[in-house]
Amino acid sequence: MFLPLQLGLFVLGSFVAAQPVQDGKEAEYMCLDSNFEAFTNKKIKAHQWTPCSSNSDIRNLHPSYLRSSSSASTADQPATSALIDISFKCYHAPRNVCEKAERAFQKAADMISSVILFREPIKVNATLVSFCQMGNECGKNMMTLGGSSPARAMPLLNDDGLLRLHPQALVKQYMLQDHPAFAEYDILSVFNADAPFWFEEDGLPIDSNQADFSFVILHEFMHGLGFYSGWNEYISSRALTPDPSPFMANQLIRMLNPTSTSALHSTQFLESAMDRLMTVLDYDSSSMTISPSMSVSDYTSQLNRIQAVSISDLTTSPGFAAAKEMGYLATKAGSLGLDISPDLDPIVLETALQPFQPGSSISHVDYATYTKSPDFLMRFMQDRGLTLAEAIKRGGGTGPIGPLLLRVFEELGYSTVNHPNTVPPLLFYQQQGMTDMVMNELQSSSHHGLRRKHQHHHNSVNATSKDGHVYISASSPGAVEHLSFDLLLYFTIFCIIIM
Repeated sequence: MFLPLQLGLFVLGSFVAAQPVQDGKEAEYMCLDSNFEAFTNKKIKAHQWTPCSSNSDIRNLHPSYLRSSSSASTADQPATSALIDISFKCYHAPRNVCEKAERAFQKAADMISSVILFREPIKVNATLVSFCQMGNECGKNMMTLGGSSPARAMPLLNDDGLLRLHPQALVKQYMLQDHPAFAEYDILSVFNADAPFWFEEDGLPIDSNQADFSFVILHEFMHGLGFYSGWNEYISSRALTPDPSPFMANQLIRMLNPTSTSALHSTQFLESAMDRLMTVLDYDSSSMTISPSMSVSDYTSQLNRIQAVSISDLTTSPGFAAAKEMGYLATKAGSLGLDISPDLDPIVLETALQPFQPGSSISHVDYATYTKSPDFLMRFMQDRGLTLAEAIKRGGGTGPIGPLLLRVFEELGYSTVNHPNTVPPLLFYQQQGMTDMVMNELQSSSHHGLRRKHQHHHNSVNATSKDGHVYISASSPGAVEHLSFDLLLYFTIFCIIIM
């Protein structure tokens, strides 16, 4: 009997709005923090916006805010990497399993730091815990292997004028002299002690129903370092947008003070850092107005230009055609990719799943294209009963992190063994966050009659079996109703499936 196994990472979401000066005092810069306890405790919020202002006075811009190809700080990048520091805790598992898991975490960390040259150490909070005992996830028909999330995401402005959420692990590598305050950890990682993990050090053949623990760790750490998209079905099941938190916050600001415009955020939708690389590869519908080789960020710019005061106004605006086109592309095989170099074909993303699967679609590479390639790691399905070493051999690679995946991280701004002097993308850290008034309103679920809708991962998956394969799909957040008084706290799970 096959057990469908799922592991996840929460996608970043919620809100951010512009930051005015109030009463001569600069309000707080806000970052989006994750809470790993929410993975097993459904009553805990998965994400919340937290003050993270730098202690420095940023009203006068420091030169380190602007990064360009002339940045001298990249010239002395050493050919060695800072370490990945694992803070490990283990509960509800035999001592020998805890010890094996800790060693597997460290081995996976060493694999990563052998090819990605970190300028600053990466700190990971890793926990092995029984999801059955902690979260009452005890069913035999579905088992979550685990998940990882950036501990903190920071809104940074890129040189194309778009504000994007950058994982803290990535921001640390930019070596900015002044920056948003860092959280204690860079990545939060939780894994299920009840899952049938296989450990290489046992020296035993992998069972047909087992999952290689090292494979799972590596896949999830890649998400934690920044391999994920911010596009999802936030507004409609037939349209995709980046995180609409600023748009929702603007609605709330208008509701609280209809005459105020100073606090409104010009950026209405937040992409992830990786979305800067996403491009349209193919289309075949005469009803679409897509331009070949078009950057997906052009859609975001189009959405940001929409002048709407409600969800209804937004979805009926001519500019919302961009979201509908993305909904079409996200379910058409071979339609979206990552443009990593003018000398290489784009990486094909997973868009063959129908309907759109939050957590699987877009945030992984195309399954059919990369299963037997060196870049197999970031497919949405993992082969059951196949070790990491066997997957590497089948793909003809030399390690678990393939050359194309490595190029993605270089484009994000990480240095690698192939390009130790990678120049980070031009970005700008500006004092941009939430007004104190809005923060107070949003942190209270009952004040002024506001109601918080929280999308939980525990009700987001379903499974069917067909032809010996296990298909698991995450349900969409659902079509959002007219939201004059509702604020959504968004997150989704990135899923890797065992077949």
